[in-house]
Amino acid sequence: MSTLTLRRVEGTEDVDVFLALRRAIDPDHMPSPAQYREHVKAPGRVDLIAELDGEPVAAAFVERHGENVDGPVAWISVRVLAEHRRRGVGTALFRELSAIARNEGKSELVFSARQDDPDSLDYLGKRGYVEALRLRESILELAHAQTTFAPPPEVTLVPFAVELDEAVYDVALDVARDVPTAQESFEIGTFGRWREDQLPSITMRDCSFVAQAKGEPVGYAILVQGEEGEGLHCMTGVRRAWRRRGIALALKQAQIDAAKAAGLRRLRTANAVQNPMLLVNERLGYRRDVEWIHLRGPLLDGDES
Repeated sequence: MSTLTLRRVEGTEDVDVFLALRRAIDPDHMPSPAQYREHVKAPGRVDLIAELDGEPVAAAFVERHGENVDGPVAWISVRVLAEHRRRGVGTALFRELSAIARNEGKSELVFSARQDDPDSLDYLGKRGYVEALRLRESILELAHAQTTFAPPPEVTLVPFAVELDEAVYDVALDVARDVPTAQESFEIGTFGRWREDQLPSITMRDCSFVAQAKGEPVGYAILVQGEEGEGLHCMTGVRRAWRRRGIALALKQAQIDAAKAAGLRRLRTANAVQNPMLLVNERLGYRRDVEWIHLRGPLLDGDES
């Protein structure tokens, strides 16, 4: 019988193993080393590696759910190499992550599964998990991006300089009221927490923009570094009172132009399926890609299988 061991990620060698597993399991959706260094800063974050007879076969993590870190929900990920599934590895990780979340005062978990991942969907469905949110990825190959949209006359776009952070936070508070979430509400927290989460060290400031009217921010768009040559849209938001004027369209066009000038080859984003931003993306030439289903359900007790 194989021996299963779970261990926490500690040190550079473990990080390399963790990222290699993620790449092997889903090469199109794994963090770059720079992204990973930001991800592990999340409150309550614990990363695990599972080994069978000393061979790494799975990577997992748990953290407080970023859309409301003080809410009852923790965010988890369990990724097992296909050839090692149905051997109890995922369940062992699920139990361990549940115990960690329980110690953090959490009572539920959210797990993000690809729409085309029947193993995960079936596993979670049998354990009482239900769909709480659905996101659709969109991708723009910058070599084919040609459209041009300008902001309305009363609005100017400026690079997202550090000195604008505090003023934009006020816009973010307004935008957060309408952001779809797998929790009861989207809570961005304090200014410091928001800046750490939405403007990490991998933020591409020259490819992020603020829309201003009469010198006051009314919208913003943030781009962060992804894989080599790839930028990830972190957030595009416009104050309620300024929507439906083409501001979001102009902000994203500015990002596209700046990303091309910076030598990027691709932009990637993910939006809730009910988010009007999907239509904005389509007008700009983004193609729809994989869907992610956020499933919410109970912690796994030690005697469950």
